[in-house]
Amino acid sequence: MVRFLDIKSAYDAVDCDVIWGTLTDHLQLVLLKFIKHLFNDVSITVILKNHTSRSIRPRRGVLQGSILSPILYAVFIDSLPKKLRLSTADSILHMEMPNMEISIVVVQLLVIDRLR
Repeated sequence: MVRFLDIKSAYDAVDCDVIWGTLTDHLQLVLLKFIKHLFNDVSITVILKNHTSRSIRPRRGVLQGSILSPILYAVFIDSLPKKLRLSTADSILHMEMPNMEISIVVVQLLVIDRLR
């Protein structure tokens, strides 16, 4: 299985359910509910030259500019290798050559390219 993650619009692509599931084991319930409320109960409007857009409710991602967003994004990214390991636990690359049999299990390979 090959997975690619494009981090150009990283905050917009985050699945918050993954974050909330990860944090469930590490935060008190009252704090988790508070953070979820901050990120789930959001509506966005754009004001441009005295015109206001209709309200939009984001369905994915963490908020740009929030002080918690980098931390929540890190929680999301940190959970990916574990999910990859679980989803490929039964996957074995199997090759046969004359007089030789090879089975390889690739646990994970993480690459960052063009980090600036």
